[in-house]
Amino acid sequence: GAGLGYTNTQLKKMLSAKSVNGTEVLEVSVAGTSPENCAKIANAIADLAPRKITEIVDGSAVKIIDRAKVPTDPISPSIPRNIASAFLLGIAMSGITLVLIYISDSTIYGEEDLKEFSQLPILGIFPDLSYASQKKGSYYLYGYGGRSEGK
Repeated sequence: GAGLGYTNTQLKKMLSAKSVNGTEVLEVSVAGTSPENCAKIANAIADLAPRKITEIVDGSAVKIIDRAKVPTDPISPSIPRNIASAFLLGIAMSGITLVLIYISDSTIYGEEDLKEFSQLPILGIFPDLSYASQKKGSYYLYGYGGRSEGK
């Protein structure tokens, strides 16, 4: 592996080659943790490939278009893309959680909910005295359907 101590299996996992736009131009990529080592491996392949290809394919001419340069930025992980993905995933999960909570809520909040649940007639409603006991005064407060009206 260009004298860098990589095994054949490790090199095979690091290498990828593809044709550029369906032409006879071959692009070789090396991905690894050390950008310097990746550039050395890619350049070693560029040095060996023309000779090996001409041995295999009779009458072929191989030229090196560009040599590998040491990259300045890593190709993975992409911090901005990961943050954006996590943000969108968090919004989606929050929305799904709220919808599930709303759908699974079987609490009866008022007279309308009770009418939907049962066809039996409503004989009476308990007044909401909790708010009236907090306020000092001589009035009664009745609650209907989550809204309070003072009387």
